Amino acid sequence: MAKRKSFGGDGIHAGKKQKMNHVHEAPTSEEVHTGRQLRHLLTFEQDLQKARHGLQSFKNVLDSIVNNDEKKSDHMQILLDFLESSKPREVQDEVPVYLPDIMETWSMASQMNNENVMSAVPVVLALLLKVLSANVDQVSYGLGVCRTLLQKRQQELIAKNLSADKGKDFIISPTLRLLREAISLDGGALAAPIFRARINTFKSLARNLGLKYIGSGKEDPKRASVRTNATRLLLSCLKLLHNEAKRDLLLQRDIVAALMRHLRDDPPFLISEILDVLKTSVVQDKKLAKDVKIKILNAYSLTQIATLYGYSKEPSESEDSTESKKLSVEDAAHEILLATCTDSTVGICRSQQGFYPEGIAPDAFIPDAEAGTVSTMALTVYLG
Repeated sequence: MAKRKSFGGDGIHAGKKQKMNHVHEAPTSEEVHTGRQLRHLLTFEQDLQKARHGLQSFKNVLDSIVNNDEKKSDHMQILLDFLESSKPREVQDEVPVYLPDIMETWSMASQMNNENVMSAVPVVLALLLKVLSANVDQVSYGLGVCRTLLQKRQQELIAKNLSADKGKDFIISPTLRLLREAISLDGGALAAPIFRARINTFKSLARNLGLKYIGSGKEDPKRASVRTNATRLLLSCLKLLHNEAKRDLLLQRDIVAALMRHLRDDPPFLISEILDVLKTSVVQDKKLAKDVKIKILNAYSLTQIATLYGYSKEPSESEDSTESKKLSVEDAAHEILLATCTDSTVGICRSQQGFYPEGIAPDAFIPDAEAGTVSTMALTVYLG
């Protein structure tokens, strides 16, 4: 039988379907002068290119505020006017939806797999929460946005972003930053509800903790990798969750293992953050049971920390000013190992009295007159 000819073009692979690479087009934007203009730009658009234009214009306003540039005060007033005009009305027995047009745009982008807008929305929302958290009068609005994110529809959008393909850092990282801002807002007011929704909000977290920086040179803290963003989300949870929720988190073996697995490969700034939170929020947390601490301070984790002796990576230029004020990686590792393995009051060591009766402090000074009596008591207890 004669072979069927290929009419797809020349060459041996001509008949194969070629893989299409995602094209990142630079977004357009415009200068925003009023809150009304900003609201018009963010009105729901079925044309996602126009929607992206509006989101980028909004991002420019927020960047100006975060970076304290010369237009900060003007842009802050524009933002406040926009927030006031877009605040949902309180209706009895109805859950208010904050920023409904942006949420609708996100939903449509997700349905159409428009990755540029799927990335742009969490970028903007994370920046917005960052700005609102620094403005006491607007924290309540930020909490409203976070409660909107906890609604089922938005949870599903978050989960889809978090479980994007491994190479889609531009989608995963902004979503992780958004969750971190939401958890940290108002001292962790909504940390517990966000953690309870972890089937969506922590979707693919163990995998994302393994997506290390693979670029050339050193990782820039301002352009953090997926692992760095995922780690910071996890550390924020350890700092802000109450003990019961923290216990549930530490019982997630895949997440704990993923956190510690690549520790030695992490940049200095991230290792310092990890060790600092482990020390203050786990080791030194006296309300946290030792059997829970052991879930993260197990033999594997302690071995990973011990490998940091001799750590040789130098901080990047952007880290130098802050890192100089902190302990070196080696010293930080030594401190946490010392606290964990030698202090029975905070670490994982069990308290013990040796051969001394309960209630006797073995290191306490005992006058000579009483020494014989105590020794006799100890010997009696030992001999039974």
